[in-house]
Amino acid sequence: MAGGLASLGFFLWVAQGCRFPRLAGLTPASVVTGPAMLTLFFAAHSLLGGRPPWVYLPVNAVLLWAAMLTWRPTGITVWAFGPAWLNYLELAAYVLTVLALLPAQALSMTGIRNPPAGLIQTGVYAVIRHPMHVLLIAFLTLAPTMSLDRLLVLMLTLFYLLVAIPLEEYRMAKKFGSEYGRYVRRVHF
Repeated sequence: MAGGLASLGFFLWVAQGCRFPRLAGLTPASVVTGPAMLTLFFAAHSLLGGRPPWVYLPVNAVLLWAAMLTWRPTGITVWAFGPAWLNYLELAAYVLTVLALLPAQALSMTGIRNPPAGLIQTGVYAVIRHPMHVLLIAFLTLAPTMSLDRLLVLMLTLFYLLVAIPLEEYRMAKKFGSEYGRYVRRVHF
């Protein structure tokens, strides 16, 4: 449950412009602390992958909340366009992300469900190997208002995924062997 609450908190935090209303005070140290904590969360997220949920979930939840709580928004807008209803694109990306997680091992990472025994190759996973990653990028990008903070979160996330996806692919190939090799040849991303 800790992972699920942290994930929900992350989506709400990004949707609110990477800020908690009661926290303010932009200083040089605060500009570095939030991104550093988010980077630490990403590192732990990958390095602790495959560990028991009682290790993985609390550590990652604490690090993600620490990143959000230490982040201080710059207040700089990179772009703003379109009517207010476009904000619902963010909500749609979030809903699609949740729907993509339903049949997946991702729910096991939230502590809601035990991981499946076999390789998931049905549903959205029949079309794309990393739907959570794609939908996270969509959520971070499909915003009528892009703050510098959100853009930085997006850039840190993209860098993390460039490192994390090959690591995840390696773990999956090791765990599922030739079955995963056939899956990779059939489903390209």
